Amino acid sequence: WKVEYDALMEENAKLKKQGEDALQAAQWQERYETAVKEKDEAMAKIEKEKEKLVQMSQMEAAKLKEREQLSSQLFLKAVSTAQREKEKYEAALKEKDVAMEALQKERDNSKHLHDVDKAGMMVDHDGPSCADDLIDEEDDSSSILSDKEIGNDLSQCVDDHDANEYIDEEAGIAKEVRNNVITTFTENDDQIYGKEANQNPPNKKRQCQVIVGAIFCVVVVAAAAITVPIFFAGGKNKTGPNNYIAQTKSICGRSIPIDLSDTSTWSSPSTPTLFQADYDLSSITVVKGDDPFGSVGIQLNAFFRAFDYSHDTRTPMYITQDNYFFKAGFFKLFMGGYNKDASFWKMLEEILGAKIVEDEAALNREGKFAINHKTPEELNEYVGDELVATQIRNHRDTILRKLFQYPTLTGGNDDVCSLTQSEGPSKKYTVVHLSDEKTNALLSKLNRSTGLDHSAAVEMSPDYVKAFLTPLKMLNSDIYPIATGEYDTVDTSVAERVQALIDDYVLGDLIRLPKDNRHLGSVLYFAVLADVYIGNPVDHNSMWIARMRCALGLCSNTYILTKKMLIDWKTEWASYVNEDNYLELYDRETLGLWSG
Repeated sequence: WKVEYDALMEENAKLKKQGEDALQAAQWQERYETAVKEKDEAMAKIEKEKEKLVQMSQMEAAKLKEREQLSSQLFLKAVSTAQREKEKYEAALKEKDVAMEALQKERDNSKHLHDVDKAGMMVDHDGPSCADDLIDEEDDSSSILSDKEIGNDLSQCVDDHDANEYIDEEAGIAKEVRNNVITTFTENDDQIYGKEANQNPPNKKRQCQVIVGAIFCVVVVAAAAITVPIFFAGGKNKTGPNNYIAQTKSICGRSIPIDLSDTSTWSSPSTPTLFQADYDLSSITVVKGDDPFGSVGIQLNAFFRAFDYSHDTRTPMYITQDNYFFKAGFFKLFMGGYNKDASFWKMLEEILGAKIVEDEAALNREGKFAINHKTPEELNEYVGDELVATQIRNHRDTILRKLFQYPTLTGGNDDVCSLTQSEGPSKKYTVVHLSDEKTNALLSKLNRSTGLDHSAAVEMSPDYVKAFLTPLKMLNSDIYPIATGEYDTVDTSVAERVQALIDDYVLGDLIRLPKDNRHLGSVLYFAVLADVYIGNPVDHNSMWIARMRCALGLCSNTYILTKKMLIDWKTEWASYVNEDNYLELYDRETLGLWSG
């Protein structure tokens, strides 16, 4: 039995060793799999960072190329202008030489007459000439005028001669040179007519100053155009012909990642219309002169959902020139400052993909009537069930990209770029969006719809703001709190939250409250073009700012729909909007009335 016992113990030892080896192998396998997983995650992050660096390099290269092209164009224009001025100057010099010859002849004749008079042999066969006018014909003794009068009359004589000869506007500079020659001639004739002849001291370098001044102005204009490439479409009371100059790669002097005029750079396909309408139908969908309803964000909801309603009911879309959105908020943001002539409305038709008519009466005269017309309030609450998020996003993106090519630029306080320009278009900054209690009261409804708690975005506490800005290294740049109106028109809750940001020991020195240029359009554009935007999803204005940013290629660093996520083994606030397709902003099932 001892032999059997020893054999059993030996077998047990072997099994025990095999178990330890298996356990150790399992542990090593687990460690290996963990290491491989960490390596894959690290490589994925590295690849993502590489892609970002490549994209940034491409963007910087494109910006540099655009600036070089613009600089070259402006330089060539300046050179061309300078060449034209040089040609004018050379022509003026040539005319000056001719004038000098004529004046020399006049001087010789005058001297000759003076000598003849001294000899008492003056004869005038052909009547008085210009030089002969130097003689006082009213005097019976034909006495010579005084030296002073001779100098003055001679200048006047030559002036009259020039006035008759040079009347062409093109010869303006030449005439300036001619006048200087005349004055110089009177001054240099002191030896003949005496010192008193010089009554008006000349400016011998005047013609040179004219040319240099013209060239300097061209250079200044060129430099200004390079520094701030913003094109003004005229004042808000413009009545002349429209000059439509599209902004394509920058808005208000701030570059954007896409070219608004090149659909190949867009992240979503061009979709100018949702419904290929037959405009001969008598039943139509019409956006007309109803009473405006709600904020600009809600008006945008209603306006765009009219297109959805047109699609769902298969009725062509008509827009009247006196519709509620045009009267309220549209021209504060886009296409303002233009003369609203026939070409203007035709262009706007092409942008919106809908027929625009004068008013509803014009439609009725053509036998067209709106069936089951919906008011702005009803359209704001309309959520159809046919269109999917991709179709809605593509359509909204297309319209917004076309509209942003023609922002409302008036040069006045209602200019949408006024706030961006006054604060500095090249600076880095963050915008945080606050809303009043009336807006925030809808938080519970949004939370039920999304199944998430968005109260942190509503409160906009210092910790919430720092959670996004810290990893972006934006805590050394200015932060601008904005609200759904002007600071002096919202309730005290907004002021309290702004004060909380100011009181924070990290954020306090970064908070900026602009005092001027707080026009609604300028505030909205300022937020759309920010380096970082932290919004409030309950506020329809804020949701549309986020959609506009994504349409312009600025979806990254846009924090509107957020939740806490596990990032690098830590729970952090993050956006759950996909930066590539941002369909979450148009998800009707999740957002409901907030789906845009």
